Amino acid sequence: MKSIEFLDQLDNKWNNVYWFARMLINTDKYGNLGKNSKLLSTIITSLKLISLENKNPHQIFKLQKETIRNILEEKCKKAFTKQNRVQRLITDLEFQIKTQIDMEVFIVTCENIMIPINEVISRIPNDDKEFTLSFSKSFLDKEGEKGLATVINF
Repeated sequence: MKSIEFLDQLDNKWNNVYWFARMLINTDKYGNLGKNSKLLSTIITSLKLISLENKNPHQIFKLQKETIRNILEEKCKKAFTKQNRVQRLITDLEFQIKTQIDMEVFIVTCENIMIPINEVISRIPNDDKEFTLSFSKSFLDKEGEKGLATVINF
């Protein structure tokens, strides 16, 4: 197998998952809009509805790209401090989403990576006291009196 053939095999439609996720979580450059699961859900739902309602693949793709732009620009109106970053995200997404396959990968990234990550992160205790109380309660529930010494020493 030639090295070019090998590289072509590595370059597949799922490579953009990394870039889309990275764009959505980047705070400095793009405003970290990926942490907003409600926004992502709105985008996903809209993109899926467009693909169900239209028959022309070119029109579907064009409408989907415009929908992403419109939803993000609307978000931008409410967050003046993020306006430049959101515009940069819109521009870079338009560049990165070149085909209908890229659009599908973007949808999968939002739906199956970003939203679940947001859910998991929201469940992580954000202070030591909360974590310690949660751990201690779970440990005592499991071990009973035997675990009391461990909890005290913890």
